[in-house]
This record gives sequence, structure tokens and C-alpha cells, in this order.
Amino acid sequence: MPTRTAFLSPELGHDVRNEHGPADLVVANNVYAHIPDVVGFTQGLRALVADDGWVSIEVQHLLTLMRHNQFDTVYHEHFQYYTVGSAQRALASGGLTLVDIETLPTHGGSIRLWARPAETAGAPSTAVVDLLAQERAAGLDAVEGHAGFATAVDGCAPACCGSCSRRSPRARPWSATAHPARATRCSTTAASARTLCSTQWTGTPTSTAASHLARGSRSTRRSGSIWTARTTSSYSPGTCAPSSPEQLPHISSWGGRLVFPIPALEVVAP
Repeated sequence: MPTRTAFLSPELGHDVRNEHGPADLVVANNVYAHIPDVVGFTQGLRALVADDGWVSIEVQHLLTLMRHNQFDTVYHEHFQYYTVGSAQRALASGGLTLVDIETLPTHGGSIRLWARPAETAGAPSTAVVDLLAQERAAGLDAVEGHAGFATAVDGCAPACCGSCSRRSPRARPWSATAHPARATRCSTTAASARTLCSTQWTGTPTSTAASHLARGSRSTRRSGSIWTARTTSSYSPGTCAPSSPEQLPHISSWGGRLVFPIPALEVVAP
């Protein structure tokens, strides 16, 4: 597949369109939150898509992030977190109109935005109207509605460390698993308030990465082989809760536990 390695801008969008023609569909999954120049990127999307075409964008939904205390998804690679309302305004800045939306379970709760060029878009669907109403009811259309999130996160770390200390008479290693950046976010949050927990490593059961420091932390990132290490507890973001016990049944042989701090503390014995 022909590939252009460059940041999307209006100029690049026009170059690709001139070379290949307008696109009937442009897809940007889990990209829109990583863009520092949202206006320029969105204008690039508009330049790529045909006047009667579609743009599909998938992002995590800020409503579910805050509702379920998903602080593990807050890290430096994200420049912004979208509500339907803020995504609607971002798309409009580049000449696109949000016309429909789907809710997805990805990353603990995501939204797929369907947009079209403003001149041919038409009215938004009932799904868009309904989600905008939910966000207003949660207060996310105003700064005040975002208050309290930090307090909820601060309350999570002592609960995790209390769980660890109750299961160990002395400091024992603990780990974080799942997406490396998210695992690091969970582990550093818990470490900031830990009492009997010792630091540790992050990784995934299927990771093949060589040992090195995880980004933004002093904890070591290791490959899947470290799951034989005798950790007291394994800390994992709540979005991984359904699959982790099945993937890590062997940790129960040494009394290990899976601790899911999100959205509320849950301890599982595989």
C-alpha cells in the first residue's frame, strides 16, 4: 500500500487528493486525541474527503472516562480528551459536521464519530442529540462539571495500597499490566501513596519488549516471561478485568492476586 510519512495538514490533504482523487471514506481511529494542531489536521481531513464522502473518527469518550474513573488512560501522548460536544466543535473548525455517532467498548468506552463536509452534512442523528444531552446532564459542557475527578483518583491509590498491605506482612513486589503507558499510570499513582508496596515492573502477558524503563517512570518494563515472578499483587487497569484472570491463572499458585482499581477496587484470585 502506498504510504506517505508526514503529519496531515491542509497542504498534504490537497496533495494526496490531487494525486489520487477525493476519498469516499477517510478513517482516523485512535488518532484524533494525539494531534497538537487539531484545526490543521481537521482541515486536512476535509481536503482528503469527497464533497459527498464520509469521515470516521474513533476516540475515547470523556464521559465514560470520568464516570468510571479511568485515570489510567490519561497520559502524555494525549493532547485532548473528547466529549461529543468538543468533538463537534473541533470538526466544525475544519469544515466538517458531525452527523452520527456510535458508542463502543474500546478503551473502556469510546465513540465513533461520523462526519461529512458541512455543505452536504444534513441534521445530526438522534444518537448525537442523545449523547449531547447526557453530557449536559453530567455537567461536561462547563468547567464545573469536570471538578471532582482528581479527588476520585486520589482516593484510588490508598485503596490499592491498603489492599496490598493487608495481603503482605512486609513490602513485596507488585506489578502493573496492560497497555504499557496505562500500566505505568496506574503503578505510579499507587506508588505515590504506597505504604508496604515496593516498586516493581510493568508489562503485558504477551509483550516481547526487552527490559527497559517504562516511559515517564522508574519502573522496569519487561516481557511476558516475568509473569512467573512471585509478586504479591498484580495491578491492572479495570478495562482489562474481563480477560486478565483467564490469561494469568498461574499466579494463584503462589498466592498472587489481581487487583483492579478502576472504576472501584476489586481483588480477584485467578
